[in-house]
Amino acid sequence: LSTGFLVLLPLSAIAAELPASKFGQCLEKLRNNGSTFGLTDSKGKNVGNASDATGVTYQRCISDCGLGGGQEPFEWSVFSRQFSSWLLPWLALISQLPFGPKDRLDNLESVFLTVGSPTLAAYSLALTILNSRWISRLFSKYTYPNVGNAVRALSSLQQSPLRLSDDTALLSSLVVLPQNDKWWKELIEWLHDLRESVNASGQGVGSLWLWLLPIVIGDGLRNAMERANMLAHVATETQPIPARELPQPRAMFLALTEDDSLRCDERITAPIYNYARFLPWVETVEKVSDVFRAASARYHRHESVDPLVHWVNVDPSEKPHERNRIGNRLQLEWYCGMQGRLSPTGNDVRRRRWGSNITSRIIIASALAVLLTWGTVGAAIVIVWHTPTTGLGCRSASYILFGVLSTLVWIMLLSSSIFSHFALSKPHSFKDHPDRSWPRVIARRLSITLRRLGKLVAAFNAIWIVATCFFQFSNFYDRCYCNSSVFQWRDAAYNVIAITDADAGEMKSAWIGGTCLAAATAAIFIGFVITYINPPPPEELH
Repeated sequence: LSTGFLVLLPLSAIAAELPASKFGQCLEKLRNNGSTFGLTDSKGKNVGNASDATGVTYQRCISDCGLGGGQEPFEWSVFSRQFSSWLLPWLALISQLPFGPKDRLDNLESVFLTVGSPTLAAYSLALTILNSRWISRLFSKYTYPNVGNAVRALSSLQQSPLRLSDDTALLSSLVVLPQNDKWWKELIEWLHDLRESVNASGQGVGSLWLWLLPIVIGDGLRNAMERANMLAHVATETQPIPARELPQPRAMFLALTEDDSLRCDERITAPIYNYARFLPWVETVEKVSDVFRAASARYHRHESVDPLVHWVNVDPSEKPHERNRIGNRLQLEWYCGMQGRLSPTGNDVRRRRWGSNITSRIIIASALAVLLTWGTVGAAIVIVWHTPTTGLGCRSASYILFGVLSTLVWIMLLSSSIFSHFALSKPHSFKDHPDRSWPRVIARRLSITLRRLGKLVAAFNAIWIVATCFFQFSNFYDRCYCNSSVFQWRDAAYNVIAITDADAGEMKSAWIGGTCLAAATAAIFIGFVITYINPPPPEELH
């Protein structure tokens, strides 16, 4: 998947181990004292016989099992075993994600976003897949040369800040002129080669950190587009000429050097930023679709670009004759329904600006992202919640915080992308002038603020979940306060130290339930990816 990426399953799915031996020694000492004061069973109830005790109250734990503040001592053997078994494989998986930017800070930011908000990562992946299916269906209605190539190219370029020139003749020429058939073909081949090189190199880096990756997707995309644009032709008042002979920009280009603080995320080619490129990309696709729609309609009516040239009949599966695809600049604009402007007014402007069926795709991608996040994080919470001492403790609270912040980051960055697109979408009357109306000024400020705040929260959340794992492996959480689930039981808090057969049965059920929940949600998401990925493009005319 050239424009997709793997979803990092939440690191919080690591469940807590039972308290270590120091607390067991303390409980045994209290049993031998004969007094039942502060001794409890696994449900927190006082026991009548000291030998039946399996836990102690929080106050008794602090006073009699202090252990340097009521915490188990650090054990390197336990830490190293758990770290290498549970956390290290996930950290190694980060390096396998197709991030892409050349700037190390952008790479580090991508890591923070992916680890700090798996909800955002899953949302961007699901949205990318849904977009590919949407564009394939949209263009399948058209019959014209390079329709299939256009679907492949536009779908692959979701990972880049794709832009169209305001010169309508350039886009019309790119779609209609037979000389540009090679442009579409070569662009597809170069994008395919780029994807293959990334996949091949990604297998060799293993557990190297992200900034050691030699593959720079952004430069590869730009080079592919620039090489293809060297082959482009454009109509003039007389005859088509190579576009490289003109000083004006190309019909389609990548704004990788665009200097606008509102769109800085769009130019970062890491796939997790596809959420920021979604609406601008859809707007671009709609404009290209309009050109193919008009050309396809005229093809079915056997109309030539030049009205004076008679239609040459060909087999329905063949391309129109080259004579019927040649014309001057004005004829091409008329043929493609452009008529001198790229954005008409009225309802069509709103449709192009926001795209068709975007709401359904956002809802589906959001539902899948939230399901994956809370299905896996929720599984970890269920397992820890039902591990004695049951209830809300340090571990389960840490996982809940991780899930909440992950979801919050996704909400903030999704909202930021919507505000950004609104701020940049100008009415037709403002086409050549900046729109300084107060709604767009406010939207611009909100977008930038939400984006920066969301990234800050994501960075904190990424550090937090990794720190949580270290706290767990180093016995930091194995203390009286955390083991007593004080968040849940408050003054009645107690610390279960010895596990009974009944407790073990409940724990086993929780582990099975949590594992099934995580596996089911992951299976649903993976099933969606397998089912929807790589939809068949429209058939090409030969």
